[in-house]
Amino acid sequence: MSTRARYALCAALALFATAAFADTDSSAKAPSVAALNATPAGIDPDCDYLPADLPELDIEQLQEVVFEGDCRSLESAAAERLQTRLDAPPALEPELDAEEQAEGERELERTRFYLAALRTAQAMQRGDVHTSRLQLDHYAELITRHEEEDPESLQAGLKYVDEIRAVLEHRAARVRPLDPAAPRPDWTLGSRFCGTARALLDWHLRGSPNVPAAWIAIGEPEAAVHSLLNNYWLDAIEEGVAPPMLREYSELAFGPGSYADAVGQALAGVWIEQGPLGRHAWLPLFGRRLPVPVAAESVRGELPTQFDSSAALREWLRPLLLPAQ
Repeated sequence: MSTRARYALCAALALFATAAFADTDSSAKAPSVAALNATPAGIDPDCDYLPADLPELDIEQLQEVVFEGDCRSLESAAAERLQTRLDAPPALEPELDAEEQAEGERELERTRFYLAALRTAQAMQRGDVHTSRLQLDHYAELITRHEEEDPESLQAGLKYVDEIRAVLEHRAARVRPLDPAAPRPDWTLGSRFCGTARALLDWHLRGSPNVPAAWIAIGEPEAAVHSLLNNYWLDAIEEGVAPPMLREYSELAFGPGSYADAVGQALAGVWIEQGPLGRHAWLPLFGRRLPVPVAAESVRGELPTQFDSSAALREWLRPLLLPAQ
């Protein structure tokens, strides 16, 4: 699937994602993603709210708790309350004119869409196939409403939902590990002045339904790792990050601590080679050869930093692949 098609679902989320995600009965056969990322009860140092505050929060405050990522221990309960508020008949606000009322309803519809996406992704990540399938059906209905004025995005969105559904229903072919081709010789990572693309990628893989998460839902974390690397490695590296959820999914597949161990071994084996058309660099990660840049521009527009040795490239990649937790 092309990058454009994969992001068709997210096109309408750019402003929302930039603001909210710039940082983001289970049949569990292995620990869930939620379990790996669980915040100890009551410990959310950056959260402005306590559990006792939830009944008093308005829709805007509940959105803050659910989407901004600072209140992990409250997210589930807040999402339930937000869904209840969104399902209730809208309150009449006589001081608003018809245009303002219509804009308010459009904003609520966008929130319903975001919340449905998030709850579907969370069901997949915790290995709840039944809820994932129900939520995905609801999400598809909302896509139809949300994208009805853009037939191309609607078609791409529903096609991607069908790909997810095929995995959940065990109809998808097994994922084969592929080695993505380097984008071009002398691949130079461009400077990134705007975080929208990175935020969209993070939203797509953490907060909305996607194929790698569907493999997690059916208890196939190794397939999820392969799916991430096959389809998102280049997109992520272009944004200066590892694919979102790669650490979590690899630790489900290979055990706690396996991601740091694998990356450490990969960094030790990174190499640069000179070809007839230019240089290429490669990272041997999870049994495959992944392309990495041979130079990177700075955000200040200076001349690109050239990685003239494996050691220099290794030190540049280390914080990208192993950011401080």
